[in-house]
Formats: sequence, structure tokens, C-alpha cells
Amino acid sequence: MDLPPPPSIESVQQIGIDDLGHSNVLMEWVRSIIDASEGDYHEQRELSAMKQLPIPTRDYYVIFSFDGKWGNGGMQSIVLNDDLDYTVAFLDATSQAFERYNCPKISVFVESLISKTKVWMARSDQLTAENASESAWEELWDEIDLLDEIYDNLSETSGSAYEAIALGIRENPSTFVTIAP
Repeated sequence: MDLPPPPSIESVQQIGIDDLGHSNVLMEWVRSIIDASEGDYHEQRELSAMKQLPIPTRDYYVIFSFDGKWGNGGMQSIVLNDDLDYTVAFLDATSQAFERYNCPKISVFVESLISKTKVWMARSDQLTAENASESAWEELWDEIDLLDEIYDNLSETSGSAYEAIALGIRENPSTFVTIAP
């Protein structure tokens, strides 16, 4: 597959820390790669695209995506995805990204979600198969919802991955758009 052309280094250099939480030329490029990637549904295309992205861009994308999913539905929206293989791969990539961007506590937290997700998805499948009542689901949801406050506290006290990403863009923007052969 031919990848969409990357944005110019000059346009990437214009991305500041305030731009990282919003659409920008780098995110538009990532989205175009996802759209052009192979897969039957979005998560498959996303995993395919992640394998093709430069590591700094992939790391930025998974952190941005993790934060977006968390902000729009809490940890439930991250760990109760229908595709367990996708969720495990996404969490693994996100944990590594936080580690690379000097947020080790968040990295460890995200890594811990992998084993928990497998248990929660099995419980979710069981509740679905049993056509369980909402009160049965509440127990699972409450357990997962406890993680929202933990992540919020870690995000406030563990340093900002976005600051490290912005520094990386300023110091070496070409690493964000150069794809290894």
C-alpha cells in the first residue's frame, strides 16, 4: 500500500503544545493512513496503520487516542472494546509510548490494564450471554470506573507526555514524518 504523503517538516514544526490535543497536520496525516490501511473495520485499520507510522508519531497518536477515549467515555470506553486483540495491542502501544515520553507511572498503570481487560472482557461476554440485568453490569462498570480517578490523578502528577512530544517536534520534527524503508 502506498502511504499518503507526510506533512512537510515546516508544517510539523508549527505544531505547538496547545495544538497537540486537537486536530493538526500530523493527526490529519495519521487519519489518512488509517483510512488507507487494510482491515474490515476501524480498529483493524488502526492497528495496521500503527505498524507503518514513525514511532514518535505512533506514540503521539496512541496517547492522543487514549486520552480522547478516556475523555469521552472513561476507562469503560477503552477496556470494554469488542475486539480484545485490538485492545491489548492498543494498551501495549500506549504503555510503551508513555514510557518513551517519560511518564513511567502512567505507563505502568496502562500496562496493568492489559491483564484486567482480559478478565473484564470475559465477564462482559458472560454477562451478555446470560442476558444479565443492569444491576449485574453495574458491578463491572463500577469496578472499571474507579480507574478514572486514578488516571486523572496520574495525569495531573506524573508530568505531561504532551510537553515531551512538543519538545520532540521542536528538536527533531523529521522523526515524526520519516518512515523507515
